[in-house]
Amino acid sequence: MEESNIVLQNRWQRFSFIVALVAMGVACLGLAGWLFHSPALRSGFGTSGTMKFNTGLCLLLAGSASICLRFRKILFARLLATGILLVSALTVLEYVFNKNLVVDQFFFLDLVSDPNLETPGRMSLLTAVNIFALGLALSALSYRQFSLAQLLTTFWFIVAYASFLGHLFDISKFYQFGRFSTIAGHTAFTLILINLSLLLYRSDAGWMKTFSSPFMGGKLARLSFSYFMLTVPVFMGVYLYGLKQWQFTPAFGIISSFIVICAITIPIAYFFLNRLNNLDAALQQANQDLKQTNTHLASRNTDLNQALKEVQAGNRELATLAQEIKVKSLALEKRNQELISVNQGLDDMVYMTSHDLKTPINNLQAIFQELRLITQESLSSDDQQLLFLGEESVNRLKRTIEDLTQIIRSQQMQTDMPEPIQIGPLLQEIQVELSREITTTEAQIKWQLYTNEILFSRIHLRSILFNLLSNALKYRSPERVPEISIRVEPMPEGVQIQVTDNGLGLTENQQAKLFTIFKRFHNHVEGSGIGLYLVKRMLENSGGRIQVSSKVGLGTRFTIFIPQNF
Repeated sequence: MEESNIVLQNRWQRFSFIVALVAMGVACLGLAGWLFHSPALRSGFGTSGTMKFNTGLCLLLAGSASICLRFRKILFARLLATGILLVSALTVLEYVFNKNLVVDQFFFLDLVSDPNLETPGRMSLLTAVNIFALGLALSALSYRQFSLAQLLTTFWFIVAYASFLGHLFDISKFYQFGRFSTIAGHTAFTLILINLSLLLYRSDAGWMKTFSSPFMGGKLARLSFSYFMLTVPVFMGVYLYGLKQWQFTPAFGIISSFIVICAITIPIAYFFLNRLNNLDAALQQANQDLKQTNTHLASRNTDLNQALKEVQAGNRELATLAQEIKVKSLALEKRNQELISVNQGLDDMVYMTSHDLKTPINNLQAIFQELRLITQESLSSDDQQLLFLGEESVNRLKRTIEDLTQIIRSQQMQTDMPEPIQIGPLLQEIQVELSREITTTEAQIKWQLYTNEILFSRIHLRSILFNLLSNALKYRSPERVPEISIRVEPMPEGVQIQVTDNGLGLTENQQAKLFTIFKRFHNHVEGSGIGLYLVKRMLENSGGRIQVSSKVGLGTRFTIFIPQNF
């Protein structure tokens, strides 16, 4: 609706501009009558009166001022309005004080036929007052006093329109108001145009806002105005023509005019009333729809209020639950701190115990070695076997203590910062360390590296790969040469490492318990059952994971995922 209103206002302003141009054209014709000494142009189409030079000049200035307002040239409009006020005010003063202020024939000498009927070169008093009102209206518009300007122009528009009708139907009382007060026909027409131009200049302000409204009130106002402007001359024309040409009596002339007006009015009234009926029907339907919508909204509002109450109750329950969770979280945090303290104490105790046991165990190892050397020839084979079993038990105890120490050390190294590691050189380093086992078993190790760098703790990655490769060599099948494949490839958000061998393999039950601490499934090979437990723990503490798939007699595959979004 706002957009249609803007379009309508722009249309009225364009029409105001065009009307001002036409008025300036008529004024120029009147001025041309003085420049070229043409009585026809000065008299126009009326039966009496001429457009004086000052009149034509003021009308031309008024049209120009209207166009200046249209293009926001406010200063120029005010200057032109001041000139109009000056000329018209001096003319009025000449009539009031019966003085010649040398303004009438300032530009041209006027040779009148009868000075008793008109003063040479002077515009009529009625014309001067009308033009003075135009100057006031232009000044008011330039200062944004729209209501005042529209009131002035409306009144003098009606006066000019009456004068125009007087010339049109030769009724002198309409355009001649006493001595020296005749408005020429084309002067009246030009005054109509300029007043109309000023009325439509800002039709979106003042009381013209209702007239130019796109709503039904504005449409009714415009239709009524058009009806008035058209029917009055038709009524007068029919009446006067009937009296003069057909010799109608006054009563019959009025009746004839009334019939003609009815013939014009009834179709227009029918059309407009039909539109009003349609509008009223649409409004009633809209009101009915609005009532239904309000009823529906009231129902929805009730449902929403009920839902809001339920949400509020739920919020209270959530607040209570959140408080309970907070209390439990604090208790859990306190319990975790206690467990951390206990675990730290246990780790310290295990570390201290293993440290304290190292010296006696080393002493026992030395004693058994010395006994074996001293009694090698004097003891029987059964006694030597007992001595060997004792020495082996001491060695196993030493390895267990070393493994426990390694677990504690690995737990303390979880805070190591990740670093870029070249995987190829690291694998070569591990192979050099395992070169004795590789040579002894004639193992074949192959790499497939689809990425050369891994972001991880170097100590942990070396420990993980060393454990997997050493296990592949330890638990090889005696029936075939060991074949070990290492595949490293990038994955979404990480790196995957696969270590595959053709060793002994594992059952499903063994796979389920493979990463349990101290769990061993092959007793013919030395081991503590702690290596894979450490591998799994190091990976999971860093956000990684390890999986195993195996078949007895075919081999085993370990799949490792190491995240790279540290």
